[in-house]
Amino acid sequence: MNRMITSRPSPAIVISVIALFVALGGTSFAAANLINGSNIKPNSIPKNRLTTSAIAGLKGAMGAQGPQGPQGSQGPQGSQGPQGVAGTPGAPGAAGAAGDAKAYALITPDGSGGVAVSRNKGGITARVVVFNNGSQTGIAFYCLTVPGYSPDSSVAIAQYWLVGAGTPVEPVIDGNHNQCGAGEFQVDEIRTDSNTGAPSFAAWFNWNHPFTFAVL
Repeated sequence: MNRMITSRPSPAIVISVIALFVALGGTSFAAANLINGSNIKPNSIPKNRLTTSAIAGLKGAMGAQGPQGPQGSQGPQGSQGPQGVAGTPGAPGAAGAAGDAKAYALITPDGSGGVAVSRNKGGITARVVVFNNGSQTGIAFYCLTVPGYSPDSSVAIAQYWLVGAGTPVEPVIDGNHNQCGAGEFQVDEIRTDSNTGAPSFAAWFNWNHPFTFAVL
């Protein structure tokens, strides 16, 4: 009959066995005491301690766009901008309708007994007649001929070419046309009364200023 021989374990084996049990026991303790959400205090973990995937997981999906807000109040007026470049000239306008005058012309005395006729419609001609009545000398009358029209049966007008050029002198169609020939329109330059301003024909006057003449 064989006898089992037993021996006492060495100190090294005892220490190894104790270390093994401690290691296994510590792992079990840690597994049983893992940190969960209930152990974390609110606002206790800073963002820089979280991983990128954790931060991304905390973001929710973008919500729907809200309604447009009310219009704000008008802002102050801005300063004036620089002047723009000049535009291109426009196209010429259409020609105006013909006037109602049967004949017209611009009569320009030369101050030395002559007269020029321009802007002439109707073939108007003009000449100067010098009149002396004793108290006044060298008075010029303008005798105008308009083919087809007579001063006895036509209406004519005369006025200075520039506004105010003859104040207080005005060209007047003289119905007597006694200084001009038969069939000629006579235009006198008359100075109005200096006291009343009324056209009382106080005196003839040589203004020698251009005037327009027309037969209506």
